[in-house]
Amino acid sequence: MFDISLMEMLIVAIAALVVIGPERLPGVARQAGQWVTRMRRYVDDIKSDFSQQMDLAELKSIKSEVEDSARSLQSGLQDTLDTARSSFDSLSSSFDTRSTNYIPEGQTLDGQGTPALAGPDGALGDAAAQSSAGPDAEADGQTYGQAGHD
Repeated sequence: MFDISLMEMLIVAIAALVVIGPERLPGVARQAGQWVTRMRRYVDDIKSDFSQQMDLAELKSIKSEVEDSARSLQSGLQDTLDTARSSFDSLSSSFDTRSTNYIPEGQTLDGQGTPALAGPDGALGDAAAQSSAGPDAEADGQTYGQAGHD
């Protein structure tokens, strides 16, 4: 700590013996040892406090970095969730539109017993007549599904 050699310590001990005297030297040495012990304890406490403050500062900076990363991740996930939710809503509305346009067989449009494919006078329309003829029926000399091919 003080970088004192053995020779220097011996000179200090002889000077203390001459100045203090042989009767009081053990008590003074004991008191000096207690002071050195207290000083070391204080220095260790200061070092540990300083170290704790440095660690606390590092932890605070790490905490802020983690919080920033968490906020960034959360906003990214929220954007992804919003995109998925809007896609789901558009698909859901598409399915809702299709399901409201579908009328099961045997049910009516107007609630008065008129079939869904029948016109107002009860006669089947052209589209209904063609669909009831089936895919094997010929229309204008061409089979169903092959119209417009050369």
